[in-house]
Amino acid sequence: DYLKKIISLAKRFKVQGGRVVDANIASGDLGKGKWRDYQFLEKAGLPIAKTSKQLTIYNLQLTPPFIAKWIYGMKAKGTFLIKKKADIKNIPRYIPRKELMVQEYIEADYEYKVITVGYKALPVLLRFKISDSGFRIDFEKHQTLKKIDAPIVCSLAEKASKTLGRELAKVDILEKAGKF
Repeated sequence: DYLKKIISLAKRFKVQGGRVVDANIASGDLGKGKWRDYQFLEKAGLPIAKTSKQLTIYNLQLTPPFIAKWIYGMKAKGTFLIKKKADIKNIPRYIPRKELMVQEYIEADYEYKVITVGYKALPVLLRFKISDSGFRIDFEKHQTLKKIDAPIVCSLAEKASKTLGRELAKVDILEKAGKF
């Protein structure tokens, strides 16, 4: 219901002549989920984790460990590390299995969070150390970097926001051994 209300409000605002940041929201693109986003990012040639559309017992294309991700989750809610197939049972029942996608697990060193406005990275970004579990970021161990200190990361974030038509975005980028 929340997404439907946002889309409806954006459509009404646009019809009345208002400027809608991320006008693709008014076309309903917001409600299509992360799977659609990954398809666009891959088609644009951006480096993304290997991703499969749905998690079912029958179409698991990745062997554990892998990530199961709810296509409508935010702030890492609905993101699960599957170390063995039995871990699938730990995914809450309120998340329909048909709304889960699977991704290869990348044991990253860092995760960058970049805010883009008007498809341009802000002058500062955050770099988080991945926790000892190798899955979640450690919010206590982060650095504030300047855009000039991480030009590749900022360039990727800008390309991603432009590819998805998101004038205002937070882009997460993993780093493993100098690769993003």
